[in-house]
Order: sequence, then C-alpha cells, then structure tokens
Amino acid sequence: ENATKIEQKHFFSKSCVSVAKLTQIYNSNFRTSPNFLFVQFGRYLRDEGGDGYTKNEAKVQLSESFSLSPELFVDPNNAPIGSYHLCGVVNHIGDSPRSGHYTACVRQGDSPDWTFFDDAVGVRRSFNFVHETSQSRCYLALYEWKDNQ
Repeated sequence: ENATKIEQKHFFSKSCVSVAKLTQIYNSNFRTSPNFLFVQFGRYLRDEGGDGYTKNEAKVQLSESFSLSPELFVDPNNAPIGSYHLCGVVNHIGDSPRSGHYTACVRQGDSPDWTFFDDAVGVRRSFNFVHETSQSRCYLALYEWKDNQ
C-alpha cells in the first residue's frame, strides 16, 4: 500500500548494506515510511541446467541504522524524519536452500543487547557478534522505523 511503483534502481544508501553481488536492488516511492523493512539476500544461485544450487557466500556489511533518501518519497519535501534500525537477522547455514540450519539474532527495543537463537537456546550477544556471524550467512535482515520527530 505504501509503495506506488517498483523499478530496478538503488534502494539503500551506500553506507547501509553492500549487496551488489547478492541480489537485485529495487527503488520504491513511499508515501510514508513503512514500520518495517525486510531485506532478503539472494544466497543461492541456480546451477546451469537447473539441477542444483551454488551458495553465494559474499560478505554483507550490515549497518545498525540508515535513513532513506528523501527522493524515495512521493513528496521529497515532506519526507518523514527518522531512520531504520536493525532489529533482527536470520542466518542460514548449509549448502542448499532445501536443507540446512537456521539461526536468528533479535534485539528488543533500544537495548544494545542482542539474543542469538540456535534452536531452543537463546544467548545474549553484542552487535559485533551478530555482525561477524551474519556476514556470509545472512539470509534476511529486519529493520524497524524510528521517528525522530
């Protein structure tokens, strides 16, 4: 509902995430800032012939926060003032999208602490742990909007 059009262009600022080797980057014009942005990284490439997959293990530099450029809004002069903050990461460990192991890292609210989940076990961790663990395994990143007004 918030997006009026989708076309292939730049979506994030260069300081946000390095995804050039991982996925296509899209541009949307927003009326307002969505409460959450999900970023899915293309970790698997189909082999020639379509029989299997090759895992793309390019490293991703996850940013703790970023702002959308005013040009991404329908009315750039009235773009909301705020930024997106990383609040969740899903990692995939394995050679195939059809099998493997998933882990997740979650931050609640403005706490600097993260919780790393591996099956039913949750352990408190720092952002540095999240960043190092997720560089070549990050499958999905979740960013939450924080209004600065």
